[in-house]
Amino acid sequence: MSFITKNNGQFVYFDAQLQNPIWRGKHVLDFGGNVGNILHHPTSTIDHDRYWCIDVSGEAIAAGQKAAPEAHFVFYDRYNFEYNPNGIRDLPIPEMRYKFDFILALSVFTHTGKAEMIEIVNHLRGFLNDGGQLAFSFFDPHYLPQDSDTSNLKYYFQQRARDLSAREIDASTNKASGASWCTLPNGKLEIENEGLERLQGVQEGEGYLAFYTPAYLKTIFPQAKILEPVSPFPRQHCCIIDESPR
Repeated sequence: MSFITKNNGQFVYFDAQLQNPIWRGKHVLDFGGNVGNILHHPTSTIDHDRYWCIDVSGEAIAAGQKAAPEAHFVFYDRYNFEYNPNGIRDLPIPEMRYKFDFILALSVFTHTGKAEMIEIVNHLRGFLNDGGQLAFSFFDPHYLPQDSDTSNLKYYFQQRARDLSAREIDASTNKASGASWCTLPNGKLEIENEGLERLQGVQEGEGYLAFYTPAYLKTIFPQAKILEPVSPFPRQHCCIIDESPR
């Protein structure tokens, strides 16, 4: 069975990060939107008939379409190590009938390599209307949420490397203390390296996580605005790219 998310705070998160924009009448692309939970939060004001969701989970797309029949759900059979290991590598994003005022991606590029993130973000920017906004979340490895003394990297390292002792995790995390970016392929720490060669086959509990400091992400997308996390995803920063009118 492919992945079905239980998260339901997507609208609250992006509404706050984008400073409460007017959603009604706007075309919205939810890239990696799974079952489209962003539509169903009690405060969501996104028009169902102006909403598109693209996701690599066929079951999520089917479930989302059933729950929101006026919306538009598109299966994207692209390879992803963790969520679609039988997909097609480097499959282009499906062409869209419309340009979009908002393109959103929650916890998508936290699960892809850096080169793939850059490729997809640049492609998605081509789907924006003049004045449109692309917003996606990412993990800063060194960030400490207000209610925690555990950095993002250590927090997820503990979850993904259960065979390591606390001392071993601390030692590895300390090595990454000055890193601009790092990854956790199959629970192994890679410092400033994608580590994709570690991804040989999906086993229970395995996966891929990527982390970037805000300063480093700004070097990749210099036009972007970087915002600190907000509830209900207190470990995920937000990168916002505005498409200036041409």
